Amino acid sequence: MRTLLFATLLLFSTPSLAQPFGEVREYFGDWLAACRPSGYCSATTYDNPNPADGSVADHILRVGRHERGLYWEVSLTTVAGYPDEYADIIFKVDGQTSVFEQGVDYGAYSSINDFYFVSQQAEKLLDQLVAGTSAQAKFLDEYQELYTANFSLSGLTAALLWIDERQRRLGSERLAYAAPIGLTPISAQFPRSVPNDLIIQHSQDAQCEPFENLRGAYRVITQQVDEEHWVYFIPCTSGAYNFAYKAYEGNGTYYDPIYFAEFDELSGWTGTQFLINPIYDPTTKILTSFYKGRGIGDCGTTGKWVWRDYRFIMLEYRAKYVCDAQGEPGVFPLVFELEPSAKLK
Repeated sequence: MRTLLFATLLLFSTPSLAQPFGEVREYFGDWLAACRPSGYCSATTYDNPNPADGSVADHILRVGRHERGLYWEVSLTTVAGYPDEYADIIFKVDGQTSVFEQGVDYGAYSSINDFYFVSQQAEKLLDQLVAGTSAQAKFLDEYQELYTANFSLSGLTAALLWIDERQRRLGSERLAYAAPIGLTPISAQFPRSVPNDLIIQHSQDAQCEPFENLRGAYRVITQQVDEEHWVYFIPCTSGAYNFAYKAYEGNGTYYDPIYFAEFDELSGWTGTQFLINPIYDPTTKILTSFYKGRGIGDCGTTGKWVWRDYRFIMLEYRAKYVCDAQGEPGVFPLVFELEPSAKLK
């Protein structure tokens, strides 16, 4: 975040057209338009710029597009506070209100305080911003404190036209929908970014949904399991009550998939790269999964693993195949348990 804020400070404090590193910038009303040598251009405005705490602004609103990208990317950088893990962001543009659900309509990418808007809601918001005169964003933090960001929209239309001209795309349609290009979805609980090479590798997996279509795609899990190994759990598919991840381990340009044992009444023991609704506890170093046969969780499977040497070792596996509304959710009959003597090795 410090790097992000420093870069934004440079944008805000130096208004000349020709900037270091070959970037070109120009002000339009309350918006600053900038184009990088890479071809990426953005228009930026600020809520309460240069506050007393020394930060660039309390909040930053940005609309950007890659030179050959189809979609504009609309993002809100929160500096004064952060939305709670499940908090909505409510935008009001000239009296028109839109509600963005976290994990569905927006998520954090690249940095834990950079929130990008996706889905049909992003298209609606962009249309409102371009036609509007003022915008207001509201959200609750983890302590249920309300934050309000106010933005002037004066100059946004001119800034986007300037970008169209710089990118030689005058007359192009104003589209917004997809997740940002080249950025990693992350969450506040696991702030270490997934390596870009792994994102590319994962995105080429035909078994997984594209991030821009995947509810909760930003909720990746990254964890250092020992001094030498990092593991990554990346969302793959989503359903009504089951979220499937794929797991990887490695360092470099290729990451090895991690496979897990699972049991089925008909097939017996098999292996899978899918892990359903995983949770990793960094204190106990225990990885758990819970596949729900239906929403109330009275049937399905659960598993527990611990990292040892270079792989996850199964500690126990439980299953219940009859959905009878009996018993506690996730408390199923034992199928496998690692011998106590093996746990100590």
